[in-house]
Amino acid sequence: MPIKSINFDCKCYDTKTGKEICLNPYPNLFELSGHSIPVIKRVIFHDPATIIYWKDGDKTVVKCGTDDVFDPEKGLTMAIAKKVLGKEFHSTLKRWISED
Repeated sequence: MPIKSINFDCKCYDTKTGKEICLNPYPNLFELSGHSIPVIKRVIFHDPATIIYWKDGDKTVVKCGTDDVFDPEKGLTMAIAKKVLGKEFHSTLKRWISED
């Protein structure tokens, strides 16, 4: 499978003048409902891994298991969960998801 890479270059523009503006004094974080959310700079999908480079300089890597089928959407979601919840994100997910 070829490597797929996506760059995120988040910029804000004044709708009247078209000039670039920066409303966020912390460019590595996105503010949403009073919560700071890390900003993705680049994503690489390379079966079996999904790699996210963050604007704050961090890198998050998740890999699917040997019995799993690689799914970029699931990989991206799990990498974001790992960044937000920490390295033990699996235990948090298992706490809320039943295996019925």
